[in-house]
Amino acid sequence: MKHTHATLKRREQVTEGHHLLVLECPEIAAEAQAGQFVHVRLLRRPFSIMLTNPKAGELQLLVESVGRGSEMLCQAQPGDAVDLLGPLGKPWPLPDEVGRKLEACAPEGEAVRPVLAAGGIGVAPLIFLADTLQNMPGDCYVRGLFGARTEELL
Repeated sequence: MKHTHATLKRREQVTEGHHLLVLECPEIAAEAQAGQFVHVRLLRRPFSIMLTNPKAGELQLLVESVGRGSEMLCQAQPGDAVDLLGPLGKPWPLPDEVGRKLEACAPEGEAVRPVLAAGGIGVAPLIFLADTLQNMPGDCYVRGLFGARTEELL
């Protein structure tokens, strides 16, 4: 866990009230694992890490504007400093190899096919998990089942 300052590289509105933030923060991008989150100093709110790019030193957050702190974060401009604490939380346990038969998960000779399900803002950390699984050794096809309150939010 590190206390650090990130720089907002890009902010993009993806739907009404939801913004994708791309932060330059090499320290956290290099260490973060699927299932972890960061605390943003604006009232110290937790936000799941949606993706990292360690080579570029970037991490992505999907932020829903629901209160004063998240609204301030959604209004930040490229170049603004963002105070972070992270990575926090315990990452999801992963198999050594994805796609091959795992005794408890698949019938004899069949591959494991992960299905990830989430709704609303809970989709963000599963994007990181899907990316992690896709980049592991083995043949892995990840399916996602995602829900939202409205068609536009989906």
